[in-house]
Amino acid sequence: MLPSPPITRNQIELMRRDNIASGEIPGLASLEITPTALEQVLAEVLEKAR
Repeated sequence: MLPSPPITRNQIELMRRDNIASGEIPGLASLEITPTALEQVLAEVLEKAR
């Protein structure tokens, strides 16, 4: 056993199951959420932090 394993048992368990959304589940539109580019949001956050 390693003192600090490179991967945990929980991570192994999570990799055993698919975690990619299919087209059969509701998306952002059904929740009335408009996607926004990360660059735009990040610029706004950084501007407020100055």
